[in-house]
Amino acid sequence: LQDRAAVILGTPRAFARVTDRKEAARVVEQALAGQLSNPVTGPAAWSSIGRMREMAGDSDGALKAAQSALKMDPQADAAVFLAIDLMGPSQPLAEPMVRTYLAGKPLPEVRLAYARALLNAKRDSEARKQLQQVTVEKPDYPTAWLALGLVQLQENDLDLAEASLQRFLALATGINGANAERAQIDAYLALAQIAEARKDYAGADRWLDKVEDPQDRISVQVRRASLLARQGKIDEAAALLRAWPERTAAEARVKLLAEVQLLREYRRYRQAYDLLEEAVQRQPEDMDLIYDQALVAERLGDFEAMERKLRQVIAARPTFFHAYNALGYSFADRNVRLQEARELIEKALKNAPDDPMILDSMGWVEFRSGNLTQALKLLQSAYDKRRDAEIAAHLGEVLWVTGQKEQAVTVWRDGIRLAPDNEALLETLKRLQVNL
Repeated sequence: LQDRAAVILGTPRAFARVTDRKEAARVVEQALAGQLSNPVTGPAAWSSIGRMREMAGDSDGALKAAQSALKMDPQADAAVFLAIDLMGPSQPLAEPMVRTYLAGKPLPEVRLAYARALLNAKRDSEARKQLQQVTVEKPDYPTAWLALGLVQLQENDLDLAEASLQRFLALATGINGANAERAQIDAYLALAQIAEARKDYAGADRWLDKVEDPQDRISVQVRRASLLARQGKIDEAAALLRAWPERTAAEARVKLLAEVQLLREYRRYRQAYDLLEEAVQRQPEDMDLIYDQALVAERLGDFEAMERKLRQVIAARPTFFHAYNALGYSFADRNVRLQEARELIEKALKNAPDDPMILDSMGWVEFRSGNLTQALKLLQSAYDKRRDAEIAAHLGEVLWVTGQKEQAVTVWRDGIRLAPDNEALLETLKRLQVNL
């Protein structure tokens, strides 16, 4: 029966390329009907049915199948993997199922998959806790160390990130295959970034020299451009990016966005705007480029252009919740049109209720509206989900004005550690005349 359960779990793979997935789901469900009440094969049958329903676009039915599998066997791994894939605003019951499973004796692979789902939802702090737990439960699991190192780097914990990435490389020695090679390249690029942050430019170059895959040449070029910019050679850095040959449209886009990001990071907003304008003229239907240009327009203080472009994006892509959030946050940050700001951010939250940056925006609206208790609740929730310098600026300010000055200083210091040059945080400290 155990062998039969394994075969059942493999059923969805056999139908992965079928055209009529609804019919395939119906056929599989009919075929497995006799296994659903069997305590040995039932969890596998329900898991496979759930996966087939998911493939057919029936997420409600998929969730019900996962629930049935876990009711029969609370440690049904396949059902939990399905629940992780279903996590999101449209299925709020999926994540509690995952958490219930993790409270038992979970497979490290399941916890890792959950951490990746949290990362996709930009809930970095929660993901980091899960990854740390994986490395405790399975200390010789290379993939977990790599993922943990990348999150630690994101949060600017350079020493911890370096240790995790070095641990990954030590464990990954001798592992073959395309995925293993891809993972090692990710580690090399991350270690180069750490060396760059420490101004060890020669060390960064040594890590970049280890990346030999032609597919990653553009990523290496971007990092080398960043090294030049860090040394004050911004024009040389931009020229290095522009000189790179464009073999594909994807590479051309990477080049463009890398140069825009470089110019934005070093506050050359007019150059970034003009570069995006040229790209938009060539691709007027590319809403992602127009969205990026709107954000740069805001940095230039051209709020009329920013609003016009964001509304253009919203009209073309009504589900592009980042555009709603960006416009709403801009109103809130300038303390204008607060009711409209609230409505825009509420629309964004409907699509991404756990997104920490959108929670931050709503918290800032509440602060501007004088609702300090609600503002503090939202901003603390956002910061718990993602350690971010801009969220730290906002949370610290609400703590400060509510008399919790020691807590505010603690949050601000953490924010400075995360991003010493963050404009929002530095402006907040200057305006409130706070010296850390």
